[in-house]
Amino acid sequence: MKLDLSDDRLRERAMDQLQTFARDRKLSAEEKDSLAASIAAQLKIDYEALRARRMLHILSPDEVKALAAEGVDIQLHTHRHRVPFERSLFMREIEDNRNSIQSMTGTSTSHFCYPSGAYDPSFLPWLEAAGIVSATTCDVGLASCQSHRLLLPRLLDSSGLSEVEFQGWLTGVSAALPRRGVVK
Repeated sequence: MKLDLSDDRLRERAMDQLQTFARDRKLSAEEKDSLAASIAAQLKIDYEALRARRMLHILSPDEVKALAAEGVDIQLHTHRHRVPFERSLFMREIEDNRNSIQSMTGTSTSHFCYPSGAYDPSFLPWLEAAGIVSATTCDVGLASCQSHRLLLPRLLDSSGLSEVEFQGWLTGVSAALPRRGVVK
């Protein structure tokens, strides 16, 4: 299959297709890594150099511990970057992540970020039961006193965000401006 990757919108669409492919086929971490290496080879990208620079890695426990010691507040996600729609599995994800963070940082956690921004109203009572104080989505916007504390919008800082766009969000100006939707 050939994909047009000439602009951000098309690259995002290709990424969505790859994620759907991996999810539908229930690829393991090793299989996803092989897929990424294959795609990098086709794009003439030095995948081993990316891996050596740890561009695609999560933080090690020692790195998390060091960041926490320097004042970075480490909070919750789901432990396996999954968003189960079954309560017991969802709660296990939070509890496993909470225990892991506690063991690395020595601190307790009460704030949550939905993996990939995937959320559902059924999660709200589960988060409440887990003692979650706030949760962020990937919905772009500024939180206000009208925002639900478990459905907070946020700015997604990415390489595609220009400096002027970032400054616009820092000042709050961008929240007042109309946004074009993403065409998929």
